[in-house]
Amino acid sequence: MKVGDRFEVFPPSANWNIHSNTITGCLKPVVLDSYGSETSIFRNNIVSRGDAADVKQAIEVHGRFQFIGNHISGFDEKDATALALFADPFGRVSHNLYRGNMFERCANVVTETQKGLWNPADAQNNIIIK
Repeated sequence: MKVGDRFEVFPPSANWNIHSNTITGCLKPVVLDSYGSETSIFRNNIVSRGDAADVKQAIEVHGRFQFIGNHISGFDEKDATALALFADPFGRVSHNLYRGNMFERCANVVTETQKGLWNPADAQNNIIIK
């Protein structure tokens, strides 16, 4: 190692289970900036813009998570997005699962901060309502 190198420790199974929440009216509703893991789950949540203005994204994804049965709505302002994908702090692309989610009245469903972040995603049975 040399000066300036990063040293971080993270578990192979983070076991995050974020579920059954209602998140509304926030400028940065959900920021998942941990590494996550195969056992990190974001499920059955309601995320809506509510009365907040100039909200750029509903959910920032910086690590590995499973998104199951969420309802994301109202992010319909110009250039807004439901899911903003980022590489993790090591620059790795995550293989996330997106299953059974509803995206309603969102200007964009997914945006990538760098090309190729959506490619490894496993997207199943999601509903998009404009």
